[in-house]
Amino acid sequence: MLQDNLITQMKKGILPLVVLLIISKQDSYGYQISSEIEKTLGFEVADGTIYPILMRLCKDELIEPYWVQKDSGMPRKYYKITEIGRKYIVNLTDYYLNITKRIGQLI
Repeated sequence: MLQDNLITQMKKGILPLVVLLIISKQDSYGYQISSEIEKTLGFEVADGTIYPILMRLCKDELIEPYWVQKDSGMPRKYYKITEIGRKYIVNLTDYYLNITKRIGQLI
């Protein structure tokens, strides 16, 4: 259905910003980020969606990974925001807020 397709595309479009915002507040690992998105935005994000976003953000040097070894179990890969990422968030949120304001004027 066309409406479902458009909604899916809108969700995918905002996810990189949402991921950056979550990591900027607290270093996080993949599942933690997915859970926070579900809690905050009210929709699930598949692993097949979140990890490519994390890899792209790392490649663009907006976030960087590091490993944490817990007392038991496997090490966990956390992500932290970089200084470049912090500057990017400011620009992207300004742009996002401007666009949503303009869309609001059309409604």
